[in-house]
Amino acid sequence: MNQKWNGINRRLLLRAQAEALVDNLSPDEVTISPAEMLLHELLIHKVELEIQNEELRRAYIALEEAQDRYTDIYESAPIGYVTIDRKGLISEINLTGATWLGLDRTELARH
Repeated sequence: MNQKWNGINRRLLLRAQAEALVDNLSPDEVTISPAEMLLHELLIHKVELEIQNEELRRAYIALEEAQDRYTDIYESAPIGYVTIDRKGLISEINLTGATWLGLDRTELARH
C-alpha cells in the first residue's frame, strides 16, 4: 500500500502479482486456443482489479483513522480553533473556542 503509482512499473507489478495468484490455473501455452487465452487474460485482469480494490480499502481505512485522530486532536485542543471563510464568517470552531465565547457551536456558524 505504501507504493506510489508510477505507471508502467506499477502495472507490471500488479500483473505479476495476479499471474502468481492464478499460476496453477494457467493453460498450457502449446495447446492454448484463442478463447482460452482470452479467458486467462480476463482472469488475470479480474485478479488485478481485486488487488487494487483491496489496496483502496486499506487506504480508505487508514484515511478514516487519520481523520478521526485529527478530529479528536482538533476538538480536544486546550486552545480555541476557528476556521474563517473568505467572507470572514466562521465556518468551523472547536469545542474550546465555543466554550470561551459562551455560545453553542451551531449559533456561531456563519457569523
